[in-house]
Amino acid sequence: MIGPLCRKVEDTALILDCIHGSVAGVDLYKADPWPYTLTEALTKPVRSLRIAISTAQPAGTHLDDDTRRAVLQTGAILGKLGHRVVAHDPVYPATLTAAFQPQVLGGFSTEARRADHYELLERRTREGVDIGRSTGLASDIAVAKAIELSKTVGKQILASVFPAYDLLICPTTPGKAYPIGQLDGAGFVEASSKASPVAAYTSVWNVVGNPAAAVPAGFSGGLPLSVQVVGPNNSEPLICQVAAQLQKARRWPDQTPPNS
Repeated sequence: MIGPLCRKVEDTALILDCIHGSVAGVDLYKADPWPYTLTEALTKPVRSLRIAISTAQPAGTHLDDDTRRAVLQTGAILGKLGHRVVAHDPVYPATLTAAFQPQVLGGFSTEARRADHYELLERRTREGVDIGRSTGLASDIAVAKAIELSKTVGKQILASVFPAYDLLICPTTPGKAYPIGQLDGAGFVEASSKASPVAAYTSVWNVVGNPAAAVPAGFSGGLPLSVQVVGPNNSEPLICQVAAQLQKARRWPDQTPPNS
């Protein structure tokens, strides 16, 4: 998944307008075109939406209190903006990891083969390639099965939220940023075991393939908090519109961490 990291929603919309689309022979899927550009979407009025809000925890994840409050506060803001906000949790199937791991390891192997100097890749990356090869998880057959499983998992997750709701608000990460150096010296397996819970809320949408945007949601102890605005397939214009509403309400372009 590729996306810009911007301070303003307007910048995000403009960049995505420039880079969206698919390349034959590179991208596996091709999405339907948007009815208008994301920049144009920001000029259009936003109707009252049905928005699900969730603090449910995928397996192996512990949500801290500050992040939980950030999700609930975001829901309260959206309610004041005229949206109908309802507590509702998506289904996180137990097969999610089985759908994700082969695609990650297959991606490692594919990108590593393209490297001009394989020996210059990080040791951890080379270990990931070796594990994918030795276990067979990075084989074409394993990756193809994982992609098919993703489709099944995706239908379960999406059906548990959409179309009953227009958007879903959930955490971006289960807690605040960790101190630098958490993965120093860690091999691929150790690094993956530490990183997987942190990425649990975002990797699910990578597996499913529908759009989501991480937006600022205040600070705790000088560290930024974030929530995701998640939508069904092809809902990027709507996600940008609601993100812009939150930006205006929270005035996050004017905010920086106290210790920055």
